[in-house]
Amino acid sequence: MLLLLSCSKRDRLNPLDVENPITGGKPTGLELVPIRDIVRISWNEININDLSAYIIYKSVNNAGLIEYATVSGFTTEYSDSAVSYYQNYTYAVQVETDYMVSPLSDTVSVTVGPYSIYVADFYDNSVRILSWDGSYLIKSKSVSSPRAIQYRESDNRFAVADYYDNAVLLISADLNETEYIDIGDYPLDLDVNQLTNRIHVLTRNGYIMKLDEEGEKIETLNAGMPFGWDAEISSDPISDGLWISNPDSGIVWFLPYNESWNHVVKFNQLDSPSSLSSFGGGW
Repeated sequence: MLLLLSCSKRDRLNPLDVENPITGGKPTGLELVPIRDIVRISWNEININDLSAYIIYKSVNNAGLIEYATVSGFTTEYSDSAVSYYQNYTYAVQVETDYMVSPLSDTVSVTVGPYSIYVADFYDNSVRILSWDGSYLIKSKSVSSPRAIQYRESDNRFAVADYYDNAVLLISADLNETEYIDIGDYPLDLDVNQLTNRIHVLTRNGYIMKLDEEGEKIETLNAGMPFGWDAEISSDPISDGLWISNPDSGIVWFLPYNESWNHVVKFNQLDSPSSLSSFGGGW
């Protein structure tokens, strides 16, 4: 028996083949992450032998796309710092090979603002970046059970309390890189001392843990009681200590830095102190 296979029936494996059912012959996966006054642009890698460069196109406030930058075929990202707050930017990417150029990728747009909003969503199992005005989702990263999130200025990363994984995560601002720190207990809340870069973690089994800038555990204090689901911790560099609330017991504590639990100051007879934030030496 002789079988004849038509070339037209074969899978279109070349990513730059316009009849490729996945790529349509153009770059895919274009993603924009605005971080203050920079837009980080990334796209999926294209694996072909004669790839020479990626060409980035840009439009401002819905004007026509123009060729803006060219990067090596060995990279799949670019940071655009020529942006201004409250302006809308649209980007596309094109592939250049030794013999041809591809069609433009699908376009993606973003409005740059003075900040982005980072959200730890426990029930959605994710950490998300929202646009500065909250109008659209920029990016989402899967995280098992994020209970709390705090920004650390020194390394431009976010500390995240990952409850069921018994861990603190250090996540880059673009959500691409994650460092995992096993703490051996369920983190309920955390806060960052921006002066020392230390992370203070409150756990379900009644511990206050201090992590140094490298994520190493340098001290663990035992409060002698479990903390409830809504317990919180807030670092206060002005008063040089930590404020801790436990709504289940109606108590707020102040714990000076570098002191044992025996030196804690207790404020009781509160109804249900469900949230606190230190400011100017108070809460």
